[in-house]
Amino acid sequence: MAAALSVKEIVEQYLEAHGFDGLYDDDADCGCFLGDLMPCDCCLCNCQGGYAFIDSEGDRRIGGKRGG
Repeated sequence: MAAALSVKEIVEQYLEAHGFDGLYDDDADCGCFLGDLMPCDCCLCNCQGGYAFIDSEGDRRIGGKRGG
């Protein structure tokens, strides 16, 4: 019998399989990348799969559309 996956592992596998770069929540101004998912203690209820982009200040972020 295979070992049970954690919720974090299930989410990461889903995001990877569907081409997402991480999670984001616009209301909380929050985002995290694959490989470092869920580093916060926030409720993940509103998080969605997102795509990496470079913002106007040159920072790498996650949002709802490819390329920001």
